[in-house]
Amino acid sequence: MHFKLELAIYYNNVASPSSTTAPTNTNAFAQALASAITTSSPDATQLVSAQQSESAKPNLKQFMDASGMDTQTASKYLYDVVGANSDYRDWSSIMASSDVLSAAKTATHAMYFSNNAPDRTSELKSKGYNPVDANTIVAQSGNIAAVQTDGTLSYKIIRNDGYAVGNSIGTNDAKGLLDVMDTYGIDKSALTALADQLDAKGVKYKPYELYPGTGSDAGINLRDLASGGLGTAYDWTKDANAAIKDSFLVGTGVAGQASQAVADAQVLANRLNIVKHSDVTTEKGIDLSSLTPQISGANTLNYVVGNSGVASWYNTTDQAVKAQQLIGGEVIDLSKNTNGAGTQASTLAETNAQVATLSQQLADLSLKLTSGDTTSTTNFMNSYKQLQTLIAQMETLQTSS
Repeated sequence: MHFKLELAIYYNNVASPSSTTAPTNTNAFAQALASAITTSSPDATQLVSAQQSESAKPNLKQFMDASGMDTQTASKYLYDVVGANSDYRDWSSIMASSDVLSAAKTATHAMYFSNNAPDRTSELKSKGYNPVDANTIVAQSGNIAAVQTDGTLSYKIIRNDGYAVGNSIGTNDAKGLLDVMDTYGIDKSALTALADQLDAKGVKYKPYELYPGTGSDAGINLRDLASGGLGTAYDWTKDANAAIKDSFLVGTGVAGQASQAVADAQVLANRLNIVKHSDVTTEKGIDLSSLTPQISGANTLNYVVGNSGVASWYNTTDQAVKAQQLIGGEVIDLSKNTNGAGTQASTLAETNAQVATLSQQLADLSLKLTSGDTTSTTNFMNSYKQLQTLIAQMETLQTSS
């Protein structure tokens, strides 16, 4: 069963500032901001009205010249973090700062997460956005949450009012997670508490645990990432195949993208002082010693062709031998694994737990459907299909144990 972790970051649900002038009875944003300034809030000076922000906002070249940022980084802080929303950052103060990048980061964090962050609930609702369903959050530490939807886990950044910021972050995207946390000023220490909660609930998210029985090195060690490590079993600042990938992109609009991605990763790691911890970043690839039979429909796949870079499962020895001739590696007969009984018991226990979770989800969704909530129909059918697959897998495991 594949899971994807979703981390989320939240903003504060408070009145939106829109003016630094004295409060009036006709402008709630102005009243909120004026009140914040009166009480000398440390966040108040970083935010102004949308009109004031826009009038002082630099163009890309001006921002790059003042900050020393490259085009990609400058564009991210100038435009990407705002998107189609209004900008409330005090650009006059940012551009006058001795450290423009730090000032932009601080103002960006204030705009989304401070006590004076503008309330955009009505704006988001009018655009068709909904807050993250609280029932899908399986763990949360400060502004970061682990969210499971339709049996899938992924990382997401969410505001304090429950609305998501940006897109989901994959369970194997340590670089993306670090980048978005740095962009919005989220302290990495929150990842440690998040890991504690996930471990307590038995949620798999680490390398060699995320996809049990597959030997996959996918996943993020959140504690390692919090302590300044790469957080992955592989080194994401390197890609030995970058040149080969680039050769397929010649003449396209993304020529050189693979090599550029490596360069960007190295810049991020250097800027955040990220180092390789060899106990986590082992770079050993697929762990062939942890493979277990996989279920495909009514079949139990016991034959694996694998090496440190790839592993694939087959129903018969003949299929595996033919695959070996194409991709190399060794053929492993998992039906002869001396640890098979213990492995199956563990897999059976995990499957039982997944069945129980999905059964509860189906019960909850059934209540919503009977109350007339037609939006739950798709989720119900997806969960039902997953439950059928898991029950078949459980029956197979019980028979073979």
